[in-house]
Amino acid sequence: MGLTFIISNTGNLLTEFEISFAGTGLTADSDTNTITIPPRSAAGLLVNVTAGSSGSYELVGTVTSTTSSNSATAVLFFVNDEQPPPSERHLYLPIIMRAP
Repeated sequence: MGLTFIISNTGNLLTEFEISFAGTGLTADSDTNTITIPPRSAAGLLVNVTAGSSGSYELVGTVTSTTSSNSATAVLFFVNDEQPPPSERHLYLPIIMRAP
């Protein structure tokens, strides 16, 4: 699942932010772990998130600069729509009857 993580720089200086993600049972990857944002601007970062099984998960994204830190939490729902393999295999053959 791809998510866009929006980071805003509300300050007056060009700022570099370190970015990290955490979530039990989740794997979150992005192309970078730092981003530089001009003053009074925002940037979006694409985050790829995967879960090992269906369920509800919390993903926490944290940004840290030299002067501040903040985090946001997203609740994600994953549904695994793959059918489990049958426990026993059955072979069904048609019955063909010939009239005399």
